[in-house]
Amino acid sequence: IYASLAEKELAAVVGEFAGKGFAEFKPALIDLAVSQLTPVAKAMRTYLADPAALTAILDDGARRAHALAQPVMAEIREVMGFVG
Repeated sequence: IYASLAEKELAAVVGEFAGKGFAEFKPALIDLAVSQLTPVAKAMRTYLADPAALTAILDDGARRAHALAQPVMAEIREVMGFVG
């Protein structure tokens, strides 16, 4: 988790905390998690406070995903022999 949040290789994190106890690693992990996840939580609260804006964002994403998927799905249907 720490390596992922810090965008470091696992070996680098292991080296950074080598010889140190869990009592030193745990607060570092908590501080990193809070710093990385606070903006996400703030954005979630913003979106949840405006359901209409959230719906518009989701609708736009669905339209774009459909536009990307439609030609792929048409090719799959053709290869599999589906009619229509």
